[in-house]
Amino acid sequence: MKNYFFLLLILLLTSCKSKIIETTSPDYYFTFGNIDFIPSTKWTKVDNNIATFSLGFVKGDCCGSVPNPEVMKSKIIGDTIFYTSGKNYIVDCERRFGTCGANPKFVINIKKYPNYQKLKWKLVNEREFYNLR
Repeated sequence: MKNYFFLLLILLLTSCKSKIIETTSPDYYFTFGNIDFIPSTKWTKVDNNIATFSLGFVKGDCCGSVPNPEVMKSKIIGDTIFYTSGKNYIVDCERRFGTCGANPKFVINIKKYPNYQKLKWKLVNEREFYNLR
């Protein structure tokens, strides 16, 4: 009986999957920024290693129409930053009530990308993102 219980426990633990948020790179990633309503679409140097770029404040309903920096993905190819919107739409959600906002910030390692101020931005969907080489 103990063997069956042990076998069942192993099967249960191996079949359960945890939600892993895919990070794009340790050298660049998206994070939550401060909620300021001043449009700051320029690079800000935080220290000798890090610079940030605010994509601006985005306002919308709370059913997934605002970007979530935890699920935004990015790739730097050549001189272009390709990024996804990071929107998770919720189907069974009442859109008439409430508003939400987000200020996604892009963080980049200056030492790895010294020409960070000359990078161009391009928004792509998920399918295009995974087909990038």
